[in-house]
This record gives sequence, structure tokens and C-alpha cells, in this order.
Amino acid sequence: MHQRTLIFAGFICLVSALSGADARGAKLDIDAATLKTWGEAQYVFSGKLESVVSGPVGLSNPPVYTTRLEFVVDRVFRGPIKKGDRLKCAHSIRQQQRPVFPQGKVCLVSASQTRGSIIVHGVEESTNKALAKVKLACSIPIGWSVQQGTLVSPWATLGDKAWKGDLKGELVCGKTGRPALLCGDGIAMSVANVPPKQAIRWTNPDGDGEYKITLTNTSKQAKQVPALLTDGKQVLWNECIVILCQNKTYHVPGSRGVQGDVKPVTLQPGQSISTVVNVFKLKGPNWPRGGYRIAFQFAIGELSSVQSFYYLSRHHDKVRAAVQGE
Repeated sequence: MHQRTLIFAGFICLVSALSGADARGAKLDIDAATLKTWGEAQYVFSGKLESVVSGPVGLSNPPVYTTRLEFVVDRVFRGPIKKGDRLKCAHSIRQQQRPVFPQGKVCLVSASQTRGSIIVHGVEESTNKALAKVKLACSIPIGWSVQQGTLVSPWATLGDKAWKGDLKGELVCGKTGRPALLCGDGIAMSVANVPPKQAIRWTNPDGDGEYKITLTNTSKQAKQVPALLTDGKQVLWNECIVILCQNKTYHVPGSRGVQGDVKPVTLQPGQSISTVVNVFKLKGPNWPRGGYRIAFQFAIGELSSVQSFYYLSRHHDKVRAAVQGE
């Protein structure tokens, strides 16, 4: 009886954290580090850790330990994977001691995919407490943060202009009242770099900063997409997309916030809808010098895609300056 009481009490605490957050400024039972590890991940799943293979160790102080991990997926909380998938993942961490993994146990995993590899950000043995934490993090859109226990949306920097819509939600931004809206089941996201107007060998293989973002209804019935809004005349892409880069979160430059009544976009079965975003309009990233890669994570609600962009400063500095001077 005592164990059942504890489980019930834990469930009530989780429900209270969710339902109590509909008042602006209500405290949320999740810390910033937890939300970053689990709430910003492209993939979140549970699965049995089948194998652990140690890789090269970086000769630094502290050392960088690399490990190959293989999971068999049991439950999917986020990402385009399914139960039964066997995922081979890479893990890297800089610390004094070699990391220890719960091989043979069912684990909770957060990860992202970039350039064909799945990179693990967090892994821990699955427990009731850890599972509740992960579920709460996955109910929050990617790019949102926790500040002093209060949920904050990326558009909070727009102040009073950030949100004047009439949509409601269980979780809201404590500063603006914007609801934490997700895309929902049956919606897939894809991101692809737009070919440059002039392709130059060894210079701009990933283009000149433009990316095409597409949402697709993969189901056999019409779907509303709460995280993608429309005012009835146009899709408010700039007010729905966030971009994560170098541990900072940006709303799309040019975003004006939601000023009037809005509603979710509806996609018919198989229908896709797209827009183009130019990352060179962002002000804040440390752009590479010489030739190097910089990563961007594009997100709408709980869906995201990580893109690795080859930036060659002697070419892209000029392109970026021209874009920002428009």
C-alpha cells in the first residue's frame, strides 16, 4: 500500500506541475539543465543499452572520452524513430574519469542527428522519477527555457508584442502568456539547404545560408498543427520557428510576435507546407574564421532538425554582410 501511495503522489505532483502552469508566472517543477538535456533534443526515447564500445581518448586535460553505444528502442517520446529500431550512437564527454554506462539496462536517451550520425547528449537508467522528468521536458517546445522556475518562450524578448493571441494551453510562457504549443502526432519535419545562386567548388557546398523548412502530414486524415499558426491570411512562420546555435536560442529575424487572433494550420493527408529561412540574418552567433562548420537546430514545437553548415569566411562574410544590409 505504501509503494502505491508513493507512486500516486508522484503522479499528482507531475499533474500539478502541468496544470498549475496555465497561470502566467506559475512555477514549473523542472530545472534549466534538465530542460536543456531533454527538452532540446531531436530524439528522446527509452531502450535497452545492448553494447558499449570504448573509442579513442582525446589527449587533453581533462581527457575527452568517446564511446559507441547501441540501443534497441522500446518507447519513443520524440523524433522520427520507432519501437524496435536498433540505433548505433556516438557519445563524447570531457571529464577526468571514464564514463560508466548501465549496459544491459533500459535507459532514457536524448540525442540528435547530424551529418548522418546520432549523437547522444544524455543517457541514464530508466526509473519512474526519471521518466516523469523526461515526459515533462518533452511536453515543452524546443527552444523554451526555465528562468527562476518559470517557463519562458524565445519570443519573450519582443515584450508586449510577443503574444496577443487567444489560444490557450496547459503550459504557458510566464512572461508573455504564449501557450507552449506542439505539432502533434502524424506531422513530420524536414530541413534542407537551398542551393546557392552560384555554386563555387570547395567554397559553398551547403549553400549561402538559406534553408527550406517543410512540415508534412504523414497520416491518412486531416491534422491541425498547433505549433504552426495562421492569422487566416498567411502562415506565421516567423512567429513559430526557432533556431538554436552555440547554446543560444533565436526567433527568426523579422518576427513581430502574434498580434491578433490566430489558429493552427490544418494540413490534409499527405500535404506539405514549406518556407525558407536565411541563417545569415541572425545576429549573435560566432561565425567561423577560415573554413569551418557551424551547426543550426531548426525547431517548430517538439520537432527539430540539426544542420551542419560549412562556413568559409572569405566568401560567406560578404554574403552575410549583404543579407544583413537589406
